[in-house]
Amino acid sequence: MIKLIIFILVTVIPTKALCEQTWQIVTENFPPYFSNDLPKNGWLYEITRAALITQGINSKIEFTTWDRALKLLEKREKQLF
Repeated sequence: MIKLIIFILVTVIPTKALCEQTWQIVTENFPPYFSNDLPKNGWLYEITRAALITQGINSKIEFTTWDRALKLLEKREKQLF
């Protein structure tokens, strides 16, 4: 019985940690779809965020210039939106 409990703990804890991801999204302001000047960063960002939450993925968005966004993407630090 103890072996079963240990097995469950060993398999469940890493799985939970892998499911709790945070995507670092970077993009350029593009009103009316998404912008840091819009309420809740725009309607397209809200739809994307809601879809990611249903999959257990958190997201953070950073608005920057297109050139900087591409550099961050090349370094694999962020995902492009």
